[in-house]
Amino acid sequence: RIEFPPLDNKLPKQKRQHEAVVREILDTESDYVTDLQIIDICFKQSLIDQNLLNKVKKDLIFGNIEDIVPIHYEFLDQLQKEYHQEKQMGKLFLNIIHKFEVYSHYCASQTQATAELQISKENFNFNTALDDIQNNPITKSLDLESYLIKPMQRLCKYPLLLRELQKFTPENDPDYQNICQALDLIKSIVTEVNEHKRVAENMLKLFSIQD
Repeated sequence: RIEFPPLDNKLPKQKRQHEAVVREILDTESDYVTDLQIIDICFKQSLIDQNLLNKVKKDLIFGNIEDIVPIHYEFLDQLQKEYHQEKQMGKLFLNIIHKFEVYSHYCASQTQATAELQISKENFNFNTALDDIQNNPITKSLDLESYLIKPMQRLCKYPLLLRELQKFTPENDPDYQNICQALDLIKSIVTEVNEHKRVAENMLKLFSIQD
């Protein structure tokens, strides 16, 4: 996480507002990467190390989280570097947004993941292991369910952040068009992810009725 100096009150209001949004993007991305590490290492890997999670169960509960994690390591690193250079955040979003398509699989499997987790928690050892992990201060007392929804929450946050960035970026700024294009793309991806999630949930309902 970058330690930011206090905002310069002598800057024009729009520049201060733009800087505040840029800082929010970096801070919240850093927090999100920490959350992904908690999902991937504290929960998933801990359960694997204790022989409580085979590959089938891992894929059902954690989906393709391993595809999501490296994207955001890379994105955070680029954001931090860009902050000390031209601060063209729109350009960075535009260059990485296509990789966010991996969220379709993750989010579509959320209902099934929740169901599988509830079944798994009926196992005493599995449930005890989850409690032990949750009691680790690094998890901030949040359970696994709370962490598993964070990727969807983060994806839905990007359009809001980009809209704010667009609002406080002058139209003649070199990054303005990048921000506009990135905003359109991320909104399309969020819509697509939500549609895949809806279809998957409807299919699960159909299967449960047939059973």
